[in-house]
Amino acid sequence: RELKAQKEQFEGDLATARSDLSEAHEAQQEKEQRLLKASAELSLAEEVIEDITTSKLVGLRRFFEHYDLPAVSLSLFCKVVELQHHLRTWKVNRGERLSAPGAIEKEVQEFSIQHQVSRRGLQAYLEGLNLTVPASMVSQVILALLGLDGVPSDCQRFAHLLLQPPHWQQGDFATALWGAAAEPAASLLAKHRSARGR
Repeated sequence: RELKAQKEQFEGDLATARSDLSEAHEAQQEKEQRLLKASAELSLAEEVIEDITTSKLVGLRRFFEHYDLPAVSLSLFCKVVELQHHLRTWKVNRGERLSAPGAIEKEVQEFSIQHQVSRRGLQAYLEGLNLTVPASMVSQVILALLGLDGVPSDCQRFAHLLLQPPHWQQGDFATALWGAAAEPAASLLAKHRSARGR
């Protein structure tokens, strides 16, 4: 009788264990299905984000390429520098006006320090123009468009770059402008996840 009772107990325990294993297996399968579904939804979200990013990027690129805003900005700045020189020297020159390149080069010397054009010198010059936007921002934009951000330049080279600026797509400006926008959505999401995991 005792052996029979132990046998029945073992059989009951075995049935319970099998039932628990079966339930655990079903729960695991359910989790895997949920993960697959979530992964599919995440992939779809990445595709949608990438499509949105790409469409915005294409529109922005077309706008820049059609209107060439960097060249327009530098052209206007050149004219301001030229007119500023004529305004500052018209009494001394008595009506004699330098050509645009000569006037720009002379005026560049006004905001150079020991014949070197720096951000600080350019910013101080721009502050004297009483612009409606911060002079620090304008100086940073101009230097970035000329490919001189953080790099001092001599007066002659700076004036030459103003008159014949490099194409905006060839320099660091384009990389800074399009870098994050052109990055695939999956890469951006991966960076976001890794940043959150720190």
